[in-house]
Amino acid sequence: MSPSIKEENTIEREWGQYKFEVANAQCKINKVIINSNKGFKEVSKVSKKSQTSTIHMRLYGRDSNNRDSDSLDNSSKAVFLA
Repeated sequence: MSPSIKEENTIEREWGQYKFEVANAQCKINKVIINSNKGFKEVSKVSKKSQTSTIHMRLYGRDSNNRDSDSLDNSSKAVFLA
C-alpha cells in the first residue's frame, strides 16, 4: 500500500532534515566520558528516533564499530570530548 499524502509529507520533511544534518556534518560521533561499564557514551547532533515519526537514521550497523564516513567526517571513528 502506498503512503497517504500526509505520510508522504512527513517522509519528505524527515528525509530533508536528515539530508540537512549530513550536509552540515551533524552526524559526527563524539564520545562523552560517563560513569558506566563502557566509560563513555557516543553522541551526535543527528535527530533522535523520538524526534521523528517515520524515518530513523542509525549511524552504525549491528556492531557500533561498523561505520562508514564521508569527507565531512560524518559517522567516522568517534573521538573523545574533554
